[in-house]
This record gives sequence, structure tokens and C-alpha cells, in this order.
Amino acid sequence: MRLQGENGIVTDSASRIDRGIALAMAKERAHIALIDVNEKKH
Repeated sequence: MRLQGENGIVTDSASRIDRGIALAMAKERAHIALIDVNEKKH
């Protein structure tokens, strides 16, 4: 496994593409942090 034990950060993790990236990293047993911010601007 190429990512086993590696660290990664996935931003905008609620989007479909970035969710897929996070799942692929998790499948390879990487340590990941997921970040998604949805701020309403008034």
C-alpha cells in the first residue's frame, strides 16, 4: 500500500470528488483529516 501510515488533509470534503479522494486514501490506510466549511454570507 502506497499511502499506509501517511498523513493527508482533504479540504471541501463534502463535494463528490473530494469525498472520493478521502475514501481512496482511507482505503489505503492513510491518516486523514477532513475539512469542510459551509458559511452563509449575508
